[in-house]
Amino acid sequence: MKHIATGILFVLTAVTGAAQTFSTPFLGQALGVQKDNSILPVALRAAPPDLTAGSYKLAPIVCAVFPGTTFFATDRFQLATRETWYFVQIVKPTLGPTSCTPNVAGWMVGQLKDGRSAIAIQQPGATPPPGTAQAAQTQQKVTIETVPTGGGELSPYITYPLLILGTLFAVVVLTWERHRKVTVPILIERLTIFEFVALSIANLVALSVLAPAYRQIEPDAWGAKMLQQLTGTPLGHLLLGFILTVVIMKSVSFAASNGDHA
Repeated sequence: MKHIATGILFVLTAVTGAAQTFSTPFLGQALGVQKDNSILPVALRAAPPDLTAGSYKLAPIVCAVFPGTTFFATDRFQLATRETWYFVQIVKPTLGPTSCTPNVAGWMVGQLKDGRSAIAIQQPGATPPPGTAQAAQTQQKVTIETVPTGGGELSPYITYPLLILGTLFAVVVLTWERHRKVTVPILIERLTIFEFVALSIANLVALSVLAPAYRQIEPDAWGAKMLQQLTGTPLGHLLLGFILTVVIMKSVSFAASNGDHA
């Protein structure tokens, strides 16, 4: 029954409380993050995401905050993407595997980039009692607050052209593989130009929409870690454009060859 009530609270907050942030301090309750038909816990981390290296880097996990957990939030950290993190102290955790224990403190996401809330406010202005775990985290919190909220991100005016250039390199290589030669007439064929434009659009969408969502949902997956490394440097975007193009074109070729044999 408690999980049903938490689910209802999650839906109501997602509909009525989207794109809102809460002023600290306050007493709140964790709603979790909805994925498919399940409501998943969020991770309590040692620090908010770091954007200084030009990529989205998550801090180590302290413990899991399951839906229904109550906490005190005493500070807020908002990224340029509008994703908002809160420095919290756990009051009463919901029991589950790797769940947080009372008085543990750390940073947890409260609002996702798409505006969905992972928390609900219960009592504005509420603060934790003196002498609890918050005091032990004060120095760490002050240090973290100096991290820019997006100033270290690579400019799209640099990353997008490099991604498209990597796409062009891949198209040239695949054209050579198809014709065993690369000439100007071949490169300006309608099919080749169409492939380049379509693949460039697909790669730009993957970089700006799909990649951040994937890193958010599966931050510890090897693919998310590889994306983190590739998008951390300008040359990484060049390589990413090449890799994505080859993967897409080889997948299409494989599907076409299987269709011919069917």
